[in-house]
Amino acid sequence: MTIPKILLVVCLSAVSYSITAQVTTEEHDVKVNSKIDQMPVFPYDIGEYLSEHLIYPFYARKNNIEGRVIVSFIVNKNGSLDSIKIVNGIGGGCDEEVIRIIEGMPAWKPGKHNGKIVRVKFFLPVVFKLED
Repeated sequence: MTIPKILLVVCLSAVSYSITAQVTTEEHDVKVNSKIDQMPVFPYDIGEYLSEHLIYPFYARKNNIEGRVIVSFIVNKNGSLDSIKIVNGIGGGCDEEVIRIIEGMPAWKPGKHNGKIVRVKFFLPVVFKLED
């Protein structure tokens, strides 16, 4: 019996249109709905990281659940992540697994806009596919 593998498709460049920078001022956060100067950067190969750490949930494997989970999160000024939310889930434990992996990620290199470090909302699709 072979162990099903996960096919992870990470399309970072394809989601750049969905990125929102939040520039923090002394009074409050201001949303900037334009492309920022420098996007946040994960310190490793994100596809490799997900492949090594993500576990295909037993219930999803047993019930042949496949599909794309889209998760959003904020990359803070110090590179930490918060506001992790499933935008589009597939169930079967896959949504919770994606949240678990994102919560355990090391700090990112933060984004910049107009020369200042800013908070950035990031959307990341993760595809679960059982190998035949």
